[in-house]
Amino acid sequence: MTVWLGVGSIPAVLAHDEEAHPPISPQISSKGLDASASTILQDCERDAHYVMRQLTVLATRESQEQGVNVMQKIISAWEQEEFYCHPNAHHLGRFSFNLFEGDVSQALTHTDNTCGNSLYHGVLENFLQVPMKSESRKADELDIATTCAKVEQSPHSNTRRQCFHGMGHALAKVYDHDIFQTAPRCEQFKNWHEQDMCLDGTFMENHVEIFNGGKGVSSKDDLYSPCNAVVEQCQYRCYVYQAYYMLRANHYEYAIAFKACEQIPSQSEHLIGTCIGGVVNYLTVRKFFNDSDAMATMCAEVNPKYQKNCRNLVVFALIHYVALI
Repeated sequence: MTVWLGVGSIPAVLAHDEEAHPPISPQISSKGLDASASTILQDCERDAHYVMRQLTVLATRESQEQGVNVMQKIISAWEQEEFYCHPNAHHLGRFSFNLFEGDVSQALTHTDNTCGNSLYHGVLENFLQVPMKSESRKADELDIATTCAKVEQSPHSNTRRQCFHGMGHALAKVYDHDIFQTAPRCEQFKNWHEQDMCLDGTFMENHVEIFNGGKGVSSKDDLYSPCNAVVEQCQYRCYVYQAYYMLRANHYEYAIAFKACEQIPSQSEHLIGTCIGGVVNYLTVRKFFNDSDAMATMCAEVNPKYQKNCRNLVVFALIHYVALI
C-alpha cells in the first residue's frame, strides 16, 4: 500500500536521492507563489531532482492548486531560458501524479504539451513505478488496459493520445528498456491507434536511452537493429526513431543516412519512407530550423522519388514543432 504524506498527498516511496542535494529551504511555502518558484529555481541550478523535492515540501503544506501554480511557473521559466526542458519536465509530471494522489485523469487534466508533452510522460511513469516500489509488484502484474481509456473519450483528444504515448515511455522504463518485453504490452490496448501511440512512446524512450548512453536496445554493428528483429507491426514506429541513430552513426551526414534508409533489409517502400521522414524531421527541427536553404539542400540529396515527400515532411515538421512551443 502506498503511504501518502500530509496535505498535498506526496508518496513517501518517491523520495529522490536526498543525500545528493542541498537541504530543503523551510521558507519556501511561506513566500507566495512567485517567490516560491523563484527560490526553487535559484537554488536548484536546473537540478530537476532537487526541484521535485522542493515542490514536495511545498505541496505538503499548501493546496493542490498552489502546487500546480508553482509547478507551472517553474516550467514556464525553463522554457524562457531556452534550454532543452523535456527531460527535466518529466520530473514535474511525476510531481503532478503525486499531487493528485495517483489520480491519472486529474493529473493529466492539469497537464499540457509544454516541453514536448513531457509532463504526460512523467505522470504515466509514476503511475507504473509507484506500485512497483511501494507494493513490490512486478511489471507483468501492472494493469494498463483501462487507465487511458478513462481520459477524455474522444480518440482525437491530445490528452488521450499522450496518455497512450506516455504509457509506452513508462512501460519501457519498468521493463528496464527491454523493448521485446515492452512492445507486447502495448498490444493489450484495444485498437490499432492506441497500440501505435504506445509503441511510439516505447521506441522514443529507447532512442533517448541510447542517446544518453544507457540500456536502450541497439547494435554498433547493425544500423537496423532492433527494428529488423521486432514484429512487423512494430517496425514503423521503430524506424521513425532509428533514423536518429543512423544520423548519429554517420556523423550527421544526411546523404549517407538517406542511403542507409534505402537499404532497410525488408526493402519495404513504406518503411524506407518512414526512415527518411525520421531523418528529415530531426534535421528540420534540430539543425535547420531557421535555414530554409539548408532544408532545400537536404531534400535535394534524397532519392528523386522521395523528394516531394521530403518537402512535405519539412513543412509538417515545422508546423508540428511550432504548435508545441
